[in-house]
Amino acid sequence: MAERDEIIIDNPANLSSLGNTDAKGGETLLLTTAAKGTLLNFMGSTAARLMALFLQVLVCRLYGREYYGLFVTGLLICQITQIISALGLQKGGMRFMAMAHERHDYNVMHDIFKTAVFFPLLFGIFMGSVCYGLSPFLAVTCFKDAEMVYVLRSFSFAVPFFALLRVGSDLSRAFKTTKYAVMVDNLLFGLLQVAFFIALIALGYGFLSIVYSFIFAAALSSILMLILAHRQLRVFTGPLPALRNKGRYSYSFFPKNWRPILAYSVPLTPFGLLLVAGSSVDIIMLNILSDSAKVGEYAAAARWVMLFGMITCSLDLIFGPLMAGQFGLNQANKLKLLYRASSRWMFFLTLPAAVSLVLAREPLMMVFGKGFLLHGPAVLGILVLASPFVGVAGSAGILFVISRHQYVELSCLAGNMLLNILLNLLWIPQYGLLGAAVATAVGTIVTASARILLVYRHLKIHPFSAHLLIPALAGLILCLGGLFVEWKFHPCAVAELGLAIGAACLVLLIIIKKGMDVHDRCLLGILGQRFCKAVGFR
Repeated sequence: MAERDEIIIDNPANLSSLGNTDAKGGETLLLTTAAKGTLLNFMGSTAARLMALFLQVLVCRLYGREYYGLFVTGLLICQITQIISALGLQKGGMRFMAMAHERHDYNVMHDIFKTAVFFPLLFGIFMGSVCYGLSPFLAVTCFKDAEMVYVLRSFSFAVPFFALLRVGSDLSRAFKTTKYAVMVDNLLFGLLQVAFFIALIALGYGFLSIVYSFIFAAALSSILMLILAHRQLRVFTGPLPALRNKGRYSYSFFPKNWRPILAYSVPLTPFGLLLVAGSSVDIIMLNILSDSAKVGEYAAAARWVMLFGMITCSLDLIFGPLMAGQFGLNQANKLKLLYRASSRWMFFLTLPAAVSLVLAREPLMMVFGKGFLLHGPAVLGILVLASPFVGVAGSAGILFVISRHQYVELSCLAGNMLLNILLNLLWIPQYGLLGAAVATAVGTIVTASARILLVYRHLKIHPFSAHLLIPALAGLILCLGGLFVEWKFHPCAVAELGLAIGAACLVLLIIIKKGMDVHDRCLLGILGQRFCKAVGFR
């Protein structure tokens, strides 16, 4: 794939030519632009999630629900800690680097790079030390599981590397290419975890092999990611660009212009924290109100639902910059078209997957082992119910941010977390895993609905169209019909999988025939051509 095919369009000036297109051709042109760079992102995200699923299935098969629950909890604490350690420099560093890249401001680019490396490294070491010291309190007092102390202490060593990996990945994207981030962050990181885990198991390190493999993979991947990002910087600027300014250059390891970068980046930290915490309240609350075995069973079911994240994240990466460009050009009609397109695509991609997951609940949970069949299938079915609502909301969160209503999105994230905490407190003591699943599903549906209403209130845009109606009805009918067949005839696991795949294919066929408009069909052809090109066909 050519370098220019992977451009991330984050500058409104890059889209200025679109302002002159007529109304009839505007959406097709915008959607064609949206198709650029999608294939590599989507394939990389899919591969990363499949490798993570494979690794976690191994852990479940080898050590069971309790130890899988310990691993998931330790990983969650590590994710939260790395978000704090990064100080918002994932997005802040990418923004400043992209702006300096457009202006060819060489000296500033080097300062941005040093800021984005130095502070996450320094603060990551500090936060890792805090996590190490607080491990007994978190494990024994909060989660009431002494075995978790060793897991949390081990994960604390990964915090600075994990933060640098995420920051380096976004810095690389600032140079208008995603291939390095996909290769290292999505592919190599997962492959190294699998390889280290298998090797450490063979050497007899037991359950902690999964934690050690994460640490080693994060360390190697972060170093390579920073080397590649720095190489991109050197290719663009040269080794010492400031020498062009009549020799007035004194190299310093510490960045000189770090204050404005941190001033912009640090306030972005709550967004990441609320996003992760809001989506993980159920795991945290189960740890506090239940035990590690139940956490493991619940987390295994939630693992399948996380596959929807690759759809929403990939489409947000596409539509976010495009909507930002149209907002900057005051093109309200094109902004509306892009938002509705994001809603259609997310809904069309999530609906068949949701139908298949609902109808194949037991075979999918059997993948993790028989110990996950007690409540796992019911938890999976409940959690999946919320995914179509997220699809209809589309890129509403990104739309708030680019339209200068970022505090509305912050309120949505905070409200989602608080609602989840309240519902989990009410329902987990009474209903256990099922209570946590219902609380999470209700919170997700309420938040998605609130985003839709708030987008309409602030921007007078809504995602609904006649194209969504027939696929939605078809998905509902096929889902209910499949559940009736399972209840009446009790098919075997292979038959359930066949029923799920058949229903998903039928929903997809109805989407193609009745849901897509002419612009979507044009885009589908473009993506097909790009896929054939990527795999070597012509």
